[in-house]
Amino acid sequence: MAAITVCSLLTLGCGRPLKDDGDASRPDAPGAVGAPATGGAAGGTTVGVGGAAGMNPAGSAGAAGMNPAGSGGSTGTPSGTGGVAGAGGSPTDAECAAAQPMQGSITLYSQVTVDLLPLLSEIRGDLTIYEHPQSLARFGCLRKVTGSVTFKYTSMLSRLDGLERLESIDGQLLIERNDVLSSVAGLRGLRNVGSISILGNTALATLAGFENLKTLTGPIRIANNPVLDSLAGFSNLTIAGAVEIASNPQLKSLNGLGGLTHIGGLHVAGNPGLTNLSGPTALTTIGTTLEIVDNPNLTSLDGLPALTTIEAGLVITNNDALTSIAGLGKVTTLRDIAITGNQRLARLDGLGGVTILAHNLTITSNPSLTDLAGLALTRATKVRINDNPSLRNIEGLANLTSVLNELFIGATPLLDNVEGLRNLESAEILYIVSPITTVTGLRGLTRVSSLTLQGTRLTSLQGLGPVVFGAGGTFILHQNPMLRSLAGFAGQATMLDTLTISDNTQLQDLAGLETLRSVVGSFQVTGNNMLTSMHGLENMTDALSLDIEQNPQLTSLGALGSLTRLSSLTAIGNQRLPTCQVRALFQRAGGQQLFVEGNNNAATCP
Repeated sequence: MAAITVCSLLTLGCGRPLKDDGDASRPDAPGAVGAPATGGAAGGTTVGVGGAAGMNPAGSAGAAGMNPAGSGGSTGTPSGTGGVAGAGGSPTDAECAAAQPMQGSITLYSQVTVDLLPLLSEIRGDLTIYEHPQSLARFGCLRKVTGSVTFKYTSMLSRLDGLERLESIDGQLLIERNDVLSSVAGLRGLRNVGSISILGNTALATLAGFENLKTLTGPIRIANNPVLDSLAGFSNLTIAGAVEIASNPQLKSLNGLGGLTHIGGLHVAGNPGLTNLSGPTALTTIGTTLEIVDNPNLTSLDGLPALTTIEAGLVITNNDALTSIAGLGKVTTLRDIAITGNQRLARLDGLGGVTILAHNLTITSNPSLTDLAGLALTRATKVRINDNPSLRNIEGLANLTSVLNELFIGATPLLDNVEGLRNLESAEILYIVSPITTVTGLRGLTRVSSLTLQGTRLTSLQGLGPVVFGAGGTFILHQNPMLRSLAGFAGQATMLDTLTISDNTQLQDLAGLETLRSVVGSFQVTGNNMLTSMHGLENMTDALSLDIEQNPQLTSLGALGSLTRLSSLTAIGNQRLPTCQVRALFQRAGGQQLFVEGNNNAATCP
């Protein structure tokens, strides 16, 4: 049976919403149609004059044919006009013996359509309640819904009483934007549900009613409930899918989640009343990610004393009052860490149990962070330390031996050394974009594919370890205003894909690059104001593209005497460099494209 609205089921007119259940003049009012009901006094009744729906219990000014008569009421007559569906107490156990399952989904918009339903034991589909129903007593026999149950946009439904026998919802339970709903206690019989979402209910202060739930395979979302101050209804829940607690301004703690031991994920965001995470004291395992985001008054992560395993990531972002993450001290398993935009966080104590990250460590935009103490990593795929203006040392990385992908340290104006990297042996890509004065902290580095030193206060490369660039590697020295020499480079850069030496205003020559044989991609020597020669490149034999620009003191290309293969040569704005030397190099190396401008055209060559 396809999904239906109750008006089609009961041959009512489908004019919705039914805003006034007692208006006999409306074509969709039950009295105007005389909708059939079962179980009446004469073997079957319809809605009676001034009475209630045939199967409803005691109603105002009327009663059902077989159910107890209401105050001032009487049994229905075979047909009637102007009647109103009654709303009384839940059916008795004896009455529920006759309840039947219904095949198909039901959508209800008014109390009239609710009260005209037959007694149901099961709905094999979805149940959706919208807008104007105010009593659910008609569902007093319902025990199971195979689809989802939704209460949404209701304006008169203050309680879920009437659903006490409901034990199982195979799909989602959605309770969203119900204006006057203040209690979900009517769900206290619920033992099984696929997932739960409780969203934007303006009068809901408590979740009492879920005490019989013990396991939940799907997620729980509790968000945007402005007066909700307790999660106590979930006290007996031990296992759940992902749990989201977001934007509940009156919530002061996570108490009520104390029974949870395993959950799929935990997202705590935008709860200004939280100062810590007290509540989930038994929680040991989070199957995906722990996210703590935008909780402005959260000062610590205390409250997770049993947590050891976070299978995916840890995200701690934009918690302005957070000063400590020590509450994570027992965590030993993590794959990814991102700590970003926490204004008062000064240290990272609490992460010492995590030694290997299969994915990334990201520490960015934490203005009060002074050091990385608390970390104990030996290996990670990617490490990014960026825009932490108070960071003075990176000793927290002292155990790090390898980074499988990229290690980036940048925008740290107080960091003058990288001594915390002294045990680093290999990194695929290494960026240091900070005003360090020495690279002795890289003395253990033996393998790298790409190395960038930018914005440093280095005067030389003295102290850099015996690093070997992988074939096709990249070496970039950019905007190091105090760098005078590359001498001290003890590594090997035999064949590079990219070599960039740019805007190093004190650099005088390229001594230190004697191991270089070829650059198979781009080789740029630009904007080095004091560079006088290419000394250091005597052993280079081939380059795909050589770009020499804006080096005003450069007078000679003589060090390139071994260069015999060249595709493209650009020489622009080198005022003292003889143009004839440029052309001679181009011809000798068999160049194919030449761009020459702004060099010394007057000089002569032997």
